[in-house]
Amino acid sequence: MKGKLFCIVSILLLSSCALYTPQVAPPILIEEKGETELDFGASISSFLITPGADVSVAYGFTDKIHAQAYASYISSGTIHLQLLTGYRFNINERANIRLLGGYFYGNGNVKYQEGFNEPMNYKGFYQSILGKFQYTNTFKNHNKIWGLSFTIGNFTPYYKVYYVESSNDMDKLIDQKGILFEPYLFYHYKISDKLGITFSYSNTWIKPINQLNNDYPNHYELDYNKYGNFGITLKYTLKTGNKKRLNKTQ
Repeated sequence: MKGKLFCIVSILLLSSCALYTPQVAPPILIEEKGETELDFGASISSFLITPGADVSVAYGFTDKIHAQAYASYISSGTIHLQLLTGYRFNINERANIRLLGGYFYGNGNVKYQEGFNEPMNYKGFYQSILGKFQYTNTFKNHNKIWGLSFTIGNFTPYYKVYYVESSNDMDKLIDQKGILFEPYLFYHYKISDKLGITFSYSNTWIKPINQLNNDYPNHYELDYNKYGNFGITLKYTLKTGNKKRLNKTQ
């Protein structure tokens, strides 16, 4: 029993050594031109082992065109930067979808978890040109929002794997392109007109391009965290007040 438990914990710990971790970029909830969202959050990945921190700012250029800049740091040693811009389509008074496109870049020097026979170090970077679909639905009382999103893009890594920390001998170079698919779920609660809190979970699936049509098991995987990421974010919204003024004049 102890042996099985050790194996399970070992697998989960080793997953936290991956260079890429699913991101918990907060949802864009902007409703009008000039509105700005500031988000400050924290995350836990790899079976409650690897904490992280993130920050983002989103701005409404028009009532429907929005942009977001997002940055995160995973304590295992990775910095992630992301830019998105897109358009909102209203389904009805409470639901909408946003179609977004953008780019992300990550750089890491991930150290192994001590206590394993074959410790691994990852050092390098990754990048992606991506598209994102976000669905948002507001409850009847308007202070609770839930939604989901799907991100898909190419995944271009370039990093080296070392098995011994003190050695400069590279074990392998990871530079094989892949396809990234990242689903994301969120629940947002409005504490006040300007302040809210978001709970979220994301996971990732990355497949090497040259193995998409192969039936045999993968012998060369793009390393990434396969256990997902939980996030909690505090959102502060700077509102323009245009809608309130319009409602008073009508």
